[in-house]
Amino acid sequence: MGTSMKEHITVIMCAYNEETGIRQAVDSILAQTFQDFTLIVVLDPSRDRTLEIIRSYDDARIMLIANSKRAEVAQSRNQGIQAAQGKYIALLDADDIAYPRRLAVQKQYLDDHPEIDVCGSWAHLEHKGVIQEIKYPVDPESFKKSLTWYLPIIHPSVMGKTRVFKDNLYRFNRAEDHEFFLRISRHYAIGNVPDFLILYRRKKPLMNEWWGLRVRVYGVFKYGLPLYTLLVPLLHLILPSRIRKTLKRIRDKYILRIT
Repeated sequence: MGTSMKEHITVIMCAYNEETGIRQAVDSILAQTFQDFTLIVVLDPSRDRTLEIIRSYDDARIMLIANSKRAEVAQSRNQGIQAAQGKYIALLDADDIAYPRRLAVQKQYLDDHPEIDVCGSWAHLEHKGVIQEIKYPVDPESFKKSLTWYLPIIHPSVMGKTRVFKDNLYRFNRAEDHEFFLRISRHYAIGNVPDFLILYRRKKPLMNEWWGLRVRVYGVFKYGLPLYTLLVPLLHLILPSRIRKTLKRIRDKYILRIT
């Protein structure tokens, strides 16, 4: 390794039936300008060629954890976290792409801002062949205010201090990222790097409405969220589709700043 273990980054990628995208995802990590990393791939038993693709790499930086039976997403991610070493943990989904400077930029940001515990980044969002820009609040204060209404971070863009993840393992198997950030935001500083560092491929809605409501209800009773935070997921469930689509366009343009 080119630097000490203190500077090492562990990248965690969970996969299940991801043969169409995982090679691009893995290649995007191997092509990083910052090279002192381990890529942990946690693979559930797949019906396609995902395992074959991972085993085709001859690179000592790739660690494969192959589960013998299907695990839930929280368990798989926690396996990677528990195996992680080094200063920082970064996440990437098996169908997304990290731009070459991603690890270097986020590492430098966290090094320069020791008061920040976890950061995401801006991203290019690919959905149905269209690529858009998505920008989330940068500073921790704005992040926390926005979290009252929505999740202002793109999960596969996340990098943070290893101890934060090891001390706060994932719990939910649906909307697990939302619950994770509601929980840790009470004790840790979270922000976003104002730079486009990943290509995020959305294949399904950002969050199922029922799970969004469940996490919000959990947050009200468990983490002290105000009751009015239930308004948005409730409206999604009861409003007609036409009105929901209009509200979504408003949200994307003026709140999520998708352009």
